Amino acid sequence: MSMPNGKASGLDGIPTELWKLLATEYQKVSSSNPNAKDLPPDLIFLLQIVFNDIENYGVAADSNFAEGWMCPIYKKKDKTDIANYCPITILNADYKTFTKALAIKLAPIALKIIHPNQAGFLKGRRIDDHTELIKLMIRWCETEDEDGLLILLDQEKAYNKITHKFLNETLQAFHIPDNFQKTVMGLYQNANTTIIINGTKSKEIKIT
Repeated sequence: MSMPNGKASGLDGIPTELWKLLATEYQKVSSSNPNAKDLPPDLIFLLQIVFNDIENYGVAADSNFAEGWMCPIYKKKDKTDIANYCPITILNADYKTFTKALAIKLAPIALKIIHPNQAGFLKGRRIDDHTELIKLMIRWCETEDEDGLLILLDQEKAYNKITHKFLNETLQAFHIPDNFQKTVMGLYQNANTTIIINGTKSKEIKIT
């Protein structure tokens, strides 16, 4: 399990470190004494069963698998203005493990269909590439004695502006396999969050 350590736990309170410990303990005991009757549970095998079930049937509506808790983090300026807070949602470790597996599956295709100018969030591409490109263009303009203009466009709360319908249509437009589409949209269909401020928890909010 290649998930990073030291991250906040989701609503189930189970940190990634515990999942890793259970998986490691099984591997140790089973390799030294594979015929033992008191083997610890094979966590990886159990997670495979759960993840395969989600891929085939979706997330059960009455489960908390796709639930998270949100903490608004202050950024800058006026603390009384909600626009100056960044909402960070903490999800369960098993959910993050599953979605990382989906991302790994999608990665080879993503590199082919996403334009080279998109430098972030893709293996082998760095946001620093754009910084170097800007420096290169400035030097070129100076060398060639050309006028130039740089325009920075930053869409406010870009992630919040993407509807689930648009996401689904994008997956269809790029001919992502139907089963993969169904799995991704199933995660969103039963996604809920709870806002926690100063230890006080809000009512459950449906993610739309």
